[in-house]
Amino acid sequence: MLAGIIVISAFLLAGCGAFSDQTLVTDSTDGAVYLQQLSNRGTTMRYSGPLKAFNASHPIDLAPDTLAKAFAGLSIGIYPSDGRSAPRGVKPTPVFSAQQVAFLAPAVATALKRAQPDHRVKFQVGNGSDVIDGTLYIDGPVLHLAFNHYHSPADRRDEHLSIYALSFEPQDFQLPSDAPQTWMEIEPDLPRVALAYQLLAKLPSALQLVPALAHPLPASGSAPQTADSSTAIKTVVDKQAQELEALRAELDALKKQLNEQEPKAKSKAKPKLSP
Repeated sequence: MLAGIIVISAFLLAGCGAFSDQTLVTDSTDGAVYLQQLSNRGTTMRYSGPLKAFNASHPIDLAPDTLAKAFAGLSIGIYPSDGRSAPRGVKPTPVFSAQQVAFLAPAVATALKRAQPDHRVKFQVGNGSDVIDGTLYIDGPVLHLAFNHYHSPADRRDEHLSIYALSFEPQDFQLPSDAPQTWMEIEPDLPRVALAYQLLAKLPSALQLVPALAHPLPASGSAPQTADSSTAIKTVVDKQAQELEALRAELDALKKQLNEQEPKAKSKAKPKLSP
């Protein structure tokens, strides 16, 4: 009996070993960030399949400001029970608070600098029975992000994940999350999103959108705008519109490129039939 238990335990450890090999990068009262090594992902009881080599675009120096935009733009909604099409779910709300974004952005940036091609980053905020945690990695021009827990205890599986729809605003920066390569097919039933992070980096932050308004107004705040200030604001708005239009064009080109790559990758993955 004891021998059987030992054998089963060894099997489970072998199957899940890649997920248990993690290194703490940042730990604070706000949360924690780890590196998880996934070089050899074998068969597990929950996710079965052949051995797949994980090969991400790490290490990478990603600006905390870009990661802050990524985390701040994430929303989560609930899929409608009547089966209606709602990609963003019902009443999507921001996933993270401003304080959580301020913690995650620099911590994850540090982890990505240390990450190797066989690593992904695990992040966690909250504690006890109210935890949000997930993982992310970079593959070429795409940031892949998924959640393991959403306001649930970290010490057991979140049974409610299947009801959640993860999305991003602005929606233009969200890419198809279907995995074009076999090694990217990790926990396919988790809420996930794929982002064009390189283009997201070019998106102005909120404070950069209207710098002309940064000039102090009279104490009453009721002074009429001068012709010069109106012209300055119009110039800024026109420039922002042109930049956003250029970003949309780059996004369209990137989506087209990824859509063309996906069929090729899947055709290579199909086993050849013997004559």
